[in-house]
Amino acid sequence: AAKNVRALMEKSAAERTCTEVPTCSLISGGVDSLITTYLLLKYGNFKDPLPVYTFHCSDFEETEQTDIYHARKVANWFGDKVDHRIVTASKDEIIAAIPEVVRSLEDTRGRDFNIFTAMYNRFLAEAISKDGIKLVYEGEGPYEGDDLRMR
Repeated sequence: AAKNVRALMEKSAAERTCTEVPTCSLISGGVDSLITTYLLLKYGNFKDPLPVYTFHCSDFEETEQTDIYHARKVANWFGDKVDHRIVTASKDEIIAAIPEVVRSLEDTRGRDFNIFTAMYNRFLAEAISKDGIKLVYEGEGPYEGDDLRMR
């Protein structure tokens, strides 16, 4: 199975990459977002640098342990192929958004949603929408498609 992972990911990305509308990627600095962005750049049709977004709480210092530090490294690795856009919010802004985000997560199916992810995605979605982006690729679970199931 390990020998087939790259081929399966490439096949899945080639079949699922759509860039006919304004498109972006989220970069957290982790492996999933790096792979997603790499495959998007490989199979997408971009004339301009791909907008990539990272969220950072402005009340926290950037250190080697923070996502923003690693996201910058990933964006720098892609170089001029990406346009790295950092979205920030203060701790107070994040706290003020909790009721709105929790309401948006209410679900009658009893599903468990990750409130942490939902909080920063709220701020990212607002900025991405203002920038006119219509399609967002991100690294949470893109490898879980039907084509990637080990048979």
